[in-house]
Amino acid sequence: MPAPPRGRTRRRAAPLVCGTPDEPTSGAIDPTLRLVDNELYIYYQTQGAVFSLWAAKLHGYAWSLTTSAPAVSMLNVTSGSSWEAKHHPDGIGCIEAPALLQYNHKTYLFYSGGAWGNQLGDLPYSVGYAECDTPLGPCHKVTKRLPWFGPQHHKAVGVGGQDFFFDGAGQPWMVYHAYNDNEHTAADHGKRTMRLAPLSQLPPLTATDPYDGYTKEEVRAAQDLVGVVCNDECGDANNGICQDGGLGANCTGGSDGFFCPPNGLRMFCAFGTDCSDCGRRVW
Repeated sequence: MPAPPRGRTRRRAAPLVCGTPDEPTSGAIDPTLRLVDNELYIYYQTQGAVFSLWAAKLHGYAWSLTTSAPAVSMLNVTSGSSWEAKHHPDGIGCIEAPALLQYNHKTYLFYSGGAWGNQLGDLPYSVGYAECDTPLGPCHKVTKRLPWFGPQHHKAVGVGGQDFFFDGAGQPWMVYHAYNDNEHTAADHGKRTMRLAPLSQLPPLTATDPYDGYTKEEVRAAQDLVGVVCNDECGDANNGICQDGGLGANCTGGSDGFFCPPNGLRMFCAFGTDCSDCGRRVW
């Protein structure tokens, strides 16, 4: 890998990528970059009859695709085929915002899907993921029936647009956007804000879909319950202080505003049992 460029930059005369190999001008959005084993990759979404996520290897820092390795389709969604489409108002849905994460000797491709606007009825915009054999796939979708993260987390709805970084201790964090609950009507457009959460406080990552084997009726009946904990069974619940140890919980020794450090946890309530003060928790 050559040394990164320094000094002034120049705009490319043409887009780096603008569609699929078969439809090169169909459009491409949501690019992310990853450096894996000293190789640079780009991930992006294309639209059309099929919403798809793509990956390609870049040629050093020259910002051109490697000609010896064409772009690869990683995941796609077709009308009515998955939760990303079934719960979208127009029935088409979307799959977008690809973000690769290599963690615990595994390669994950996260994405956002569902109703991306602020009409967050039914199952709103959420995050799913797949496990991949390599940074260029093939990928095996895990979240086939319901999303991994969402639809509601810590008084926020419509979570998505995720990406990842590692802190100084080597622990992964997810950055994402969301609306505040009850602030996602047309009049509130623009109130979607950026959030942070350590991966350790998000739902666990599994290799297989936890809803495999369920009938459609069972999944539909469980959609408002599966993965969500919200009650006031804690003796200290509803006192104006979030004390269940999750995101936004009150901490001893200070808090950075997003999570309680392991050495400063005031977990007077079990996770999800201080709902009036903390909001619904995703598990």
